[in-house]
Amino acid sequence: MTFSELSHQAEVLYGTRWQTDLARGLGVSARLVRYWASGQRPVPGWVVGKLSEIGSWKLAEWQRVAEGGA
Repeated sequence: MTFSELSHQAEVLYGTRWQTDLARGLGVSARLVRYWASGQRPVPGWVVGKLSEIGSWKLAEWQRVAEGGA
């Protein structure tokens, strides 16, 4: 996964100020996400699966709220 792909997906999930929220969601430091952003470290492959899990969870939450759940 390139940083461009990561940033696009993370912005969809967390909005324009996504780096800290993404770090929290992935269970990593915000500094590590900034390393990925700067190109100092590659985005690891496991991030793809974790983003998918987060997206599925958020979708389920949005659907529950849309159906009138709290």
